[in-house]
Amino acid sequence: MPEANNQQVQFFVPSFHNWIRQQIQKDVPYDQMVRELLTVSFGPGSRRQRSPQGTEPSPLAFYQASELKPENLAATTSRIFLGVKLECAQCHDHPLAKWTRKQFWEYAAFFSGLQGSNNNVFDPVKEVADRREIKIPGTDKTVQARLLDGTEPAWNPGTIARSTLADWVTDAKNPFFARTAANRLWAHFFGIGLLEPVDEPGEDNPPSHPELLDELARQLTSAHKRGHGSEPKGPAPIRADGRQRSVGRTALR
Repeated sequence: MPEANNQQVQFFVPSFHNWIRQQIQKDVPYDQMVRELLTVSFGPGSRRQRSPQGTEPSPLAFYQASELKPENLAATTSRIFLGVKLECAQCHDHPLAKWTRKQFWEYAAFFSGLQGSNNNVFDPVKEVADRREIKIPGTDKTVQARLLDGTEPAWNPGTIARSTLADWVTDAKNPFFARTAANRLWAHFFGIGLLEPVDEPGEDNPPSHPELLDELARQLTSAHKRGHGSEPKGPAPIRADGRQRSVGRTALR
């Protein structure tokens, strides 16, 4: 979860941890978990609109930790799920990578419909479902929501912009998602990522073993195509050390 110093937000942290535990206990695949987090409903009548009671499982803290600000949510979600440190392009073009300021705010526009209280995180969260644009601060320019690979979003009538973003983020063809998941798993178990730092990929920071990272990502997406859950029915070998290992519960499905 994003770091949050706000004491009111800290109140929601146990409920967010319980939400994650609930997802794992239900054996929810990683891509579906990410999708649910990105598309949680804040519409009228939704129980997510109000603050969770005590330790009631809820992903609300993920959003409140970012103050429901599009720029904060853009920076957090791109770094965690896509391995892209996009916040460096918030005020100017990224000094070391290809990302431009315009691309940052186009990505942030997917979260522009969210509205919260400026003073009280316990107030209900609201969302303007059809808002897909945002004004770049300090300029007169307004940009439309656009995906990081440069493609135009395939908008679905009647759905929130975050849902369209989630479709792209968790798609098996996404060039960032599976590689980032594989790299984070490697870093967790071995103490260092195949690409390090794990959220700063780029031409000037290539993976130490690109073929291995590609293979790990391929295994995750192939497990998704085979319909594997926490216990794959067929072999999903990862021969990093010459032995067969299962992709396991992180497999995309």
